[in-house]
Amino acid sequence: MVRGWQAKEPAPLRRRRGGNADLLDLDFHGARTNDLTHGLHAYGAKFPPQIPQWAIERFTEPGHVVFDPFVGGGTTLVEARRLGRRAWGADIDPLARLISKVKATPIPRGTLDKHLDPFVEDVREGFNLLVPELRRITTVEALPDSFSLDGYQVAVPSFERRDYWFDRTVTCGLSVLWNKIERVKDEDVRDLMKVVFSSCIVARTSVANVRDIVHTRPHRLGHLHPPDPEKAFFTRLERAKRAVQRFYEACPLGGETRIVGIDSRHLSEAKDQTADLVVTSPPYINALDYPRAHKFSLYWMGITPDEYRDINKGSIGLPRSPISRWASLQPHKSPTSAVEGLAAQLVDISIEQAAMVKEYFLDMSAAFSEIFRVLKPKGRMCLVVAASNIRGIYVDTPELLIDVAESLGLQREEAFDRTLDHAKRCLPFQSPSLENRIQRERVVVLKRP
Repeated sequence: MVRGWQAKEPAPLRRRRGGNADLLDLDFHGARTNDLTHGLHAYGAKFPPQIPQWAIERFTEPGHVVFDPFVGGGTTLVEARRLGRRAWGADIDPLARLISKVKATPIPRGTLDKHLDPFVEDVREGFNLLVPELRRITTVEALPDSFSLDGYQVAVPSFERRDYWFDRTVTCGLSVLWNKIERVKDEDVRDLMKVVFSSCIVARTSVANVRDIVHTRPHRLGHLHPPDPEKAFFTRLERAKRAVQRFYEACPLGGETRIVGIDSRHLSEAKDQTADLVVTSPPYINALDYPRAHKFSLYWMGITPDEYRDINKGSIGLPRSPISRWASLQPHKSPTSAVEGLAAQLVDISIEQAAMVKEYFLDMSAAFSEIFRVLKPKGRMCLVVAASNIRGIYVDTPELLIDVAESLGLQREEAFDRTLDHAKRCLPFQSPSLENRIQRERVVVLKRP
């Protein structure tokens, strides 16, 4: 049963006018996409919740397992829990794993109030004590590794170019916030606070000296006055509290939210034939560099620069060293002849791009192999992906991925094209090439026999 309050359901599916009467309209232009916890944290290139809703309602029953191996911002998991399914996810990006887990975890209001009320009081007291301390800290040549606040030490994280990207007062304020968050005893509430904290950094209106941090490489943007991290945090915290309460009331009793892996190519925690449905939008070839967009939050959360670089190296779809990578990939056969032909076509234009394409489809083949293993017989994979253009060569990524999936034993059932809503595009500023490259997506349904 549902707990009292009913969330607004995503917009219903429509049929396109004219042409094929059975062709579904998956555009959802103008539909609400930030209800419940969907808007807790910015995330680049999210798909609308109406897509997983459609797939979940069509292919599963309450209690079934819905899995997203590239969980990103957690849209699939939120819809799975809202619809009474078991929500599983995996992602190489630790911030994505945290965001998804928090978004899809219902927290009772009593638990929220029990831990948030003393937390808010503690944070406000900490910022009051910080004011006189800032007068001393901001006069020294370099920020200390920690400073004393009412008898306890507040650690100040150190990472590359920290003082370039964050004003000193902001760094001190965020240090106080993080110190207080780490003291919250309830894990779910503590993780929620971490996501709210990160949302102050990874945002269009970031407290860092950046713009466009949501998507890709940060661009420095100085402020006339240093941002107020306390105000930014509490503004977002109040919105988050309301969103989490609505999500809790909208979710059926029971259910499960579970992160079952880090790397979609090696899902060690997911057993064979356990998932009823996979709904995912995999990384695009050379589109958005998610780890780079999230690195400031990761640094604040204790990820070292070396660990961040390892995350980046392990991500799918990012360019690699043009010569050394191509040479190391040569002994590996492409998953299909079409991929091999595309890579061979690109070699004469750009070795780097050829290596990137071949490695991308090898990685996706490994991920699809794991998805095939985890899917139950007659289970489906709903794939949302777009074509691209690389050095003037059209790359039909949806068809190439379908070929890869079919080579592993999955069967194509149906496919629908959708036009992206430009009013809700989450792409970098000043990116006409990317805007022109990605106009449409294909929603593909594949089945395990």
